[in-house]
Order: sequence, then structure tokens, then C-alpha cells
Amino acid sequence: MSDDVISDVSGMVLVARLRAQSGRRDALLEAIRAVVQAGVELEPGCLGVTVHISPDEPDIVFLHEHYASREAFARHRELQQTNERYIELGGHLRSLLAEPITDFKVYTPVFRTIRGLTPVAAG
Repeated sequence: MSDDVISDVSGMVLVARLRAQSGRRDALLEAIRAVVQAGVELEPGCLGVTVHISPDEPDIVFLHEHYASREAFARHRELQQTNERYIELGGHLRSLLAEPITDFKVYTPVFRTIRGLTPVAAG
């Protein structure tokens, strides 16, 4: 029996591409980490965030954010505009960008694979 699991996934996923100011990627990553930490505390509907860096473009960072539902994603968007902590952290993050964030998409996930987990029998 395989230790790999393919499971259905629901909710909303945001994928965004950010470009740091030249040489400021590490500072941008730390700013993203602070925003993510705030999200862990403020948003129980955020199931996870994965941050990726480009091996070919040193100033490019991709975010992959997974929310439990449309409502959780809407709450995230609302908090970005109304929560003082988010506003402050977001302002610092934006100050490290070479350009505004315009390359982002919202998706509905379908399934994912997880290696090394044993499936749990239903019922």
C-alpha cells in the first residue's frame, strides 16, 4: 500500500507574483513572514500559505494562499483594509516592492497529493 494520498480539496486559493526591489528579496521575505504570522493569529479560515522564490529571477517571489471557503477569503480581503496590524505590515511589504502587485489569480482547488501519509478508512 502506498504512503501517498490523493485527497479532494475545497476553498479558495490565491496565487500572487511579487517583484522585490533589486537586492531586497530577503527583506521582502521577512515582511511576508510577518504578514503570514499575523494571518495565522487573525484568520482561522486561512489553511496555509506557501512562499516560493524563483531560481532564475532573484527578485521574484510567489505566494500561494489557501482559504477554507469563499467567506474566509472575503474575510482576508476585509482584514487587509480594516485591521490596523495588517495595514501597517502591508505598507511595509509594499515599500519593498519594485512594482505594485498586479499579477495574481484566485482559483478553486480540486485535489492534492500528500506523500508519506497513510489513508484513513472512512466510517
